[in-house]
Amino acid sequence: MPAPACKQYFGFKRLAAAVVSLMMVAGLPGAASAETIEGVMPLSPQPAGNALSAGIAVEYAQGFVRHVDQLRQVYGWKAGKPLVQIDYNTGNGKVLTSDRTQGVGAKLKGLIKLDRTGDYQFAIQSNDGVRMFLDGKMIIDDPGVHYDQFSPNVTVPVATPGWYAMDIIYFQRKGTATLELYWQPPGAESFEFVPAEAFAHSK
Repeated sequence: MPAPACKQYFGFKRLAAAVVSLMMVAGLPGAASAETIEGVMPLSPQPAGNALSAGIAVEYAQGFVRHVDQLRQVYGWKAGKPLVQIDYNTGNGKVLTSDRTQGVGAKLKGLIKLDRTGDYQFAIQSNDGVRMFLDGKMIIDDPGVHYDQFSPNVTVPVATPGWYAMDIIYFQRKGTATLELYWQPPGAESFEFVPAEAFAHSK
């Protein structure tokens, strides 16, 4: 079942996120997971704390593409300022931490800490296309041009807590930009933004 296509406006994303969480708890569209991804494993060995920096590393390139796959043909990727959290809804402003407002490709690479056993649920709201991987396995695929919309929810069973490899490919073509990663950890009652302390990347 598709997640709710709840439009979030710049300046009100925190309030809208709370509304989305209430919708999911209330059992409206988006409450049920569309798919379960089995076999996702943590890094082995686990990285030492002094080998990590906070946030998610990101590279940017210019490209007016219409599908995530077309980013393979884009060149000139350069490192940008790491993302503290994936909670960007910037309207017509700059895309993520880049210096551009349109025609942006982004490759996010880092680690996410899944520190409980049980089922994690994930969803992304994006504008435009996005694809997310955990441990090299694609868990979310919403790859084309679109207005703000939620991906279907996905369930990831976690048997071994720890740091997991995470990669996200994203592009914004024209107009407004959104990239927001939500989760519902085991035992939680609603979706929320994945907190900053759950992210890291290698120094």
